[in-house]
Amino acid sequence: MATQNQKYIQLGIKDWASVVDALGKGVQTLLIRPYPPKNSQFLLYPTFSYFAAKQTKPVEFDQYFEAKHREAARIAGIHAMNRAQQNAIVDISYFAVVDTVVEVTDKSVYEALQPFFVWSLSHLSEYLTETDKPSHLWLIRTYRLPKPTTVVFEGKRGGSLTTYKHAYPISTLGSSPVLTNSQFGKLKTQILSTIERMNVVPRQS
Repeated sequence: MATQNQKYIQLGIKDWASVVDALGKGVQTLLIRPYPPKNSQFLLYPTFSYFAAKQTKPVEFDQYFEAKHREAARIAGIHAMNRAQQNAIVDISYFAVVDTVVEVTDKSVYEALQPFFVWSLSHLSEYLTETDKPSHLWLIRTYRLPKPTTVVFEGKRGGSLTTYKHAYPISTLGSSPVLTNSQFGKLKTQILSTIERMNVVPRQS
């Protein structure tokens, strides 16, 4: 079971505000990347560029998410965009702890796992364009910081598109998991059982 073991966190990853919102609500407890995680714990920095680019084209925006998640995704995108454009700030409310990493060579695994994430399969397929290379599923446990950390939004000057380093280490004292041990354990079992049925061997982080 993934547990918080660092008292301070400074490094983070950037992801869509809609995805960070889903992680923070316990709707999703995994990330999918072309690469394995570099850190066992990381801050979750919400971005909105995907939303700003597509907000005038709702059909294209809708293609990113499964139908039942689109409204929540839209609300999270609007909120993050407004905070950044009107107030020039970004709220960091969560961090994640890596529990298990699975190297996936057969993309059909994600069809079986569709109930466990908010993206549409068409978007995921487009994102993982290098089909000859394995992708990586990160099973993570999300924690809520005692209070959001507000940082200045730097726009295109904000450094890396995928990673983030805070100006100073953020204390995790008083943080709480968004899912109980029982809830996370149940989802973990369901996800890993689905993966193992498809002959994919997960490894513990």
